[in-house]
Amino acid sequence: MSGLSNKILTFCLLCAVPTVYAQSTVSVYGVVDTGFGVMKGKGQQTSVQAVSGGNAASRWGLTGKEELGSGNYVKFILEQGIKVNNGAPQTAGVLFDRDSLLLVGGSAARAL
Repeated sequence: MSGLSNKILTFCLLCAVPTVYAQSTVSVYGVVDTGFGVMKGKGQQTSVQAVSGGNAASRWGLTGKEELGSGNYVKFILEQGIKVNNGAPQTAGVLFDRDSLLLVGGSAARAL
């Protein structure tokens, strides 16, 4: 076969391969729960301070899903607790301390 014939054959084979477009979604979410605490003892000055997580734990997170094609997918959840007073992580030295999850799923393998 000549060089031109090889190029034409390669081009035709590439055109015959179906294109797969994966769809992905990523969401950012969070809860900020803060308030103020006031304390005053008899004969003492009033003390006001910010309180983090008075009703629910403050947190932020990422969740997403990537479609891999043929009904297969990957999902993830990453959630970090935060202290609203200073922006520090809820648990020092731990990344995504509230939740970290990776799911891989899809359709069952088909017999060939």
